[in-house]
Amino acid sequence: MHALTSIAHRQPIDAAPATTAARIFIVGDSDSARTDIANLLEGLGHIVSGHVGEGEEAIRMIGAVRPDIVLMDMMSSGALNSVDAAQIIQSRFEVPVIFLTAFTDELLINRARVVQPYGMIIKPLKVIDVHAAIQMALYKHARQAEVVRERDTLHRRAATGQVQPFFLKQRGRHIRLHLRDIRFIESLRDHVALHIKDDRLIANTTLRNIELRLPMDEFMRVHRSYIVRIDRIASVQVPDIILENDKRLIPIGETYMTSVLARLGRN
Repeated sequence: MHALTSIAHRQPIDAAPATTAARIFIVGDSDSARTDIANLLEGLGHIVSGHVGEGEEAIRMIGAVRPDIVLMDMMSSGALNSVDAAQIIQSRFEVPVIFLTAFTDELLINRARVVQPYGMIIKPLKVIDVHAAIQMALYKHARQAEVVRERDTLHRRAATGQVQPFFLKQRGRHIRLHLRDIRFIESLRDHVALHIKDDRLIANTTLRNIELRLPMDEFMRVHRSYIVRIDRIASVQVPDIILENDKRLIPIGETYMTSVLARLGRN
């Protein structure tokens, strides 16, 4: 079997710093080469959640660790070939797969196309190619996930015929709110603050509970502590969102950056 090309000692790993960090799983038949690639990925700011030599073992482990991306050598060993393993990983776990290959023949590329991978990197690997492929895969996957969420939201609305009223429990009362009046929602440890026009309401709940009740075609989680109403965004100046009127700055969390930019890029 053709081993993953050793690359970590051949080029500076700080040549292309990662924009968005990811948890990455490596599949390839050479332990030393997998270690080299793990070192490269960690140098780019990523987290290596595991590495194995066979597709069958990869499927078992990926189901447990749930990485953000899988880097898979097309010549990895085992009874299950790389194409079939990638198809299972993407369909069963919804984890994007990027193929690594030393070959560029049309037959191999056509085999890879069947599973619609999120990228293909030709060996010997270059840091900038690895960096770009990972960032594009994160962006594409976040965008596709957002499309699915919006589709499901529209289906639910079509089924019910209307959006349920939003009530906030505050000081023993349930107050009905107009969603269009909410500018953003902020987590305050065991409470949340809903910023409405020139006021804010404090509720004894969690940001996650509020998020589950909001129509996510109108709102967006941008940070572990913030949800914003999309039509109140004036501009984005990474790493912040700037709201209209008072120009309030809302930080974009690192783990939300890709999905936020992907979604705003379509609006």
